Amino acid sequence: MRIKRSETENRVRTLSISQAQYIKFILEQHRMVDSNLVKTPIMNNLQLPILTQPEVNIIEYQRSIGSLMYLMVCICLDIAYAIGVLSYYVVCPRKMHI
Repeated sequence: MRIKRSETENRVRTLSISQAQYIKFILEQHRMVDSNLVKTPIMNNLQLPILTQPEVNIIEYQRSIGSLMYLMVCICLDIAYAIGVLSYYVVCPRKMHI
């Protein structure tokens, strides 16, 4: 976490918090550095099926959701809905959930 403090001419103090290094670390760890940027993290009214057999590594999926939850709570509230939807599938994730 990077915290930057500054003062302006009017003695107005600002405080900015950046998690850029942590975001880069998460993307590298889950091999998503070359992912495409989007304005909204998930489509409206997306319905993902509940499946009985996992297709992907459950531990890795749970780790990625946990990392994103930490990021969501600390600084990126805009991804809260998407993480909520994807966390519903932590027991049996499929490729479509990644």
